[in-house]
Amino acid sequence: MTKLIGITQSGPEDWELTELGWIFSLAIFFLGASAAVLGRWVEEGGPRRAMFTAALCWAGGFLVSAIGVYLDHLWIIYLGYGVIGGVGLGIGYISPVSTLIRWFPDRPGMATGMAIMGFGGGAFIAAPLSVWLMSQFSTPAHVGVAETLSSWI
Repeated sequence: MTKLIGITQSGPEDWELTELGWIFSLAIFFLGASAAVLGRWVEEGGPRRAMFTAALCWAGGFLVSAIGVYLDHLWIIYLGYGVIGGVGLGIGYISPVSTLIRWFPDRPGMATGMAIMGFGGGAFIAAPLSVWLMSQFSTPAHVGVAETLSSWI
């Protein structure tokens, strides 16, 4: 990503790729852990409360991560995207699964498969869409990453 935005050499204070890989690993771990631990809470509270909480955690995780990038503290990014964002992912993942299982009690496997298909389908659609948007907003001076993200505002 740094090469895409024009940075050609690493600085002495830059984070190593192995350090950054832990961010996603933490997010996936906390996705599973929060889904296991908070499953009963999602069932009792209902999908609206669960999805609202998931959205708060997901957005809050990005906000905390942005503060970590600004302050140049990797542990804050671990906390933001890895822990808080991962909990948001977990709650947001199990909420539609439990709702679909209630809607299709005679076909719980199909219901679970539909939820998983939606989770993966979002990435399937978002990846080429983001590449296309970056190509639309790119200029000779910029590759379009920041311009694509700011175009939604």
